[in-house]
Amino acid sequence: MPEYALEGADEKEAIEAVSVGAILSDYQRVRVENVCLRLGLQPLAYLWRRDQESLLSEMIKSDLYAILIKVAAFAAVLRLAPAAKN
Repeated sequence: MPEYALEGADEKEAIEAVSVGAILSDYQRVRVENVCLRLGLQPLAYLWRRDQESLLSEMIKSDLYAILIKVAAFAAVLRLAPAAKN
């Protein structure tokens, strides 16, 4: 996440926090946390360490409309691909 994308945004838009969608990736979570620390923002990681199967079930049950633009876990794609066909 480019730090410059958030610089000054907190003054212009009253931004206090940044949410990260990382579930298991330390790299993603820590990267956002470091940017937030430098900019004085609160990092939010509501999905962190959530059980992936129950999270996916909750999303499906809630009729969440989402478009996946990137999956950063090859093993997860292999496990979910057969289920996606049903």
